[in-house]
Amino acid sequence: MSIFHKAIASAGFGSAKVETHLDTQKICKGQQATGFISILGGKTKQKASKVSLILMTYMDIEEDNYENRKTIELSKLDIVQNIQIKPNDTLEIPFSFVLPNDTPISLRDNTIWIETSLDIKMAIDPSNKNYVQVLPHPFMQRILDILQKNLKFVLTKHGNIYVPNNGVHLPIVQIFEFNPTSQFIENLDEVKMIFFPDDLRGLEIVMQFPQKTLGSQQHIHKASFINDSNARIFIPKKEFEKDNSSLADLLLHSIRSQLG
Repeated sequence: MSIFHKAIASAGFGSAKVETHLDTQKICKGQQATGFISILGGKTKQKASKVSLILMTYMDIEEDNYENRKTIELSKLDIVQNIQIKPNDTLEIPFSFVLPNDTPISLRDNTIWIETSLDIKMAIDPSNKNYVQVLPHPFMQRILDILQKNLKFVLTKHGNIYVPNNGVHLPIVQIFEFNPTSQFIENLDEVKMIFFPDDLRGLEIVMQFPQKTLGSQQHIHKASFINDSNARIFIPKKEFEKDNSSLADLLLHSIRSQLG
């Protein structure tokens, strides 16, 4: 290697480039994401300590009374380590990984992407982004359909909560807010839900029921009384073998039992 080429490599110019090719941009939570990573060698021989795929999203986090949009790392997978990249050579590395069940699904402004990182000393941003559309886990999709079509709930809001270092799930929890339109409308303003699918066991739903304000004739200066309660409902995997009508009855009974 000439002194000139060594200088180029040490400055990060002319280094290897990386590009990831996904078999599909639409991926369900809990399903396999497959594709290959293409690495094009630069003008000099280089060594990459590792090649990683990182699942990323944006999150508005309140700090000092201001909301700042930050990039959040959801999960990271090292694909290969210690590879030699020859000048102008092309390497193709296949990959397959399961998209975590806790990955927030793509709704409106919820942007999610897979970033490929090529760890080369002194290189200038040897990375690549692939935006993906994350679809609900099949168990979760069934319940979302039943809530809206069978039980006539209306999905009005969704949002993410940042919960770093919780040790159990990803650092973001996605919450869905529904309003009733029929049988629950007299005693329920809304219901908030978090879904935790498990391929082998079933679906856990954490619910919060902010109930309607009681005592409509009370004086205006008195504080409104709202009873917030949480409930956990677990639907075993075998229940998802039944039709939507049976699942709707199960969900309806569970919600009514929580409301008393």
